[in-house]
Amino acid sequence: MFLVEDDQDFAKLIELRAAKQKEWVLVGSATTLAGALEAIEDARPDVVLLDLGLPDSQGNATVDAILRRYDPMAVVVLTGSERERAAAEALRAGAQDFLDKSDVSPPVLARAVRYARERAHYSATIAQQKRELAAFVDHAAHDLQAPVRSMSIFADMLAQDMGPRLSGEEATILGHIVTGAGRMRTLISDLVAFIRSGQDEPMGPLDLQAIALELRGEFEAELEETGVTLEIGSLPVAYGQLIPVRLALRCVISNAIKFRAEQAPTVRVTGSTRGDRTVVEVADNGIGIPESAIGSVREAFTRVHGVGGYTGSGLGLTLADRVVRRHAGTLEIESQLREGTTVRFDLPTAAP
Repeated sequence: MFLVEDDQDFAKLIELRAAKQKEWVLVGSATTLAGALEAIEDARPDVVLLDLGLPDSQGNATVDAILRRYDPMAVVVLTGSERERAAAEALRAGAQDFLDKSDVSPPVLARAVRYARERAHYSATIAQQKRELAAFVDHAAHDLQAPVRSMSIFADMLAQDMGPRLSGEEATILGHIVTGAGRMRTLISDLVAFIRSGQDEPMGPLDLQAIALELRGEFEAELEETGVTLEIGSLPVAYGQLIPVRLALRCVISNAIKFRAEQAPTVRVTGSTRGDRTVVEVADNGIGIPESAIGSVREAFTRVHGVGGYTGSGLGLTLADRVVRRHAGTLEIESQLREGTTVRFDLPTAAP
């Protein structure tokens, strides 16, 4: 363990306790953040016992500085009894645990060091597994997309060259090949998006209005082809992960366009602020969802309306629901068959 503490009396107390037990070893100490950053490089401890109030750094900035340079690292912060709020903020910043200086008995300190070490090990293992999974997904997607893309291209070429000479049954079979290849490409892309949606990304302010307008431009060709009117209302700001939230909104809008009605299909995207949450609503007048299926449409690969006539993988609402839950929100679905569907979800309005 490495101690970062400017109170010499408390530092001496920790040194004495380290000498009287064998569960952990004090490998070094520093009285400032700058000194700690240099000394940790040589000491390479598995746990840092860190005072939040140092001469050259205060609060979360101290934790951030340690973790930016030595992540993953098990950090246990030291606080006074009146600084519980600072301790909670330190935990959100990445610290493993916190201790009240007035209650650092040998058993408590030993337990905190042991648990922090274990949690840091688990965090490092999970981070490594996520990196390996991301690498596997990238390679698998590339290797799977290549043959499917070739099949789709050559099937299209065959349909164009041989179309007039094919019998009705032959044309139908070739059409199934083209459609199946398209579904496979969509499925692979959606699976990649689904897996990547769980990856950690920085949180920040989200201009939902700009995101929705950008998506409308992305859907422009499809809107023109299908005759769907996509209306973007006034959307408030939110706070979260940009790429996952954009992907979630895209999935919900895409579903609304896909499962459209024949007459004057319309999709409306609106938003509001309720307390500390931003609520986004996507409403359509499409074919709707049977009441018996509303509870299951968020499950992976669920296709309420079957394969015929509708492209997709059945992962759209699953992915959107996953993103919303990662933002401590809830995705709700209201629908009536042949009348339309409303998907509503909430996000933080600002940083917690």
